[in-house]
Amino acid sequence: MPYEVRLCGRLPQSAVGSMRSRSVDPGVRGERRTTVLTGTVAHQAALRALLELIRGTGAGLLPLPVRVADVRA
Repeated sequence: MPYEVRLCGRLPQSAVGSMRSRSVDPGVRGERRTTVLTGTVAHQAALRALLELIRGTGAGLLPLPVRVADVRA
């Protein structure tokens, strides 16, 4: 499952290292006053764990528009 997470400010390098030690290897891109993490996770529980790790750093999450996949019957 692909993800994109936007954060207020910069994510500490220690948090990126912690993610990588848990087999999450995000793409990290610095933008104007934000950090953007991108990558894939195996399932929703892994995404939830990633978000909890980010929250633990004190970084603020920014809202993203939700895109609904085109589901055909």
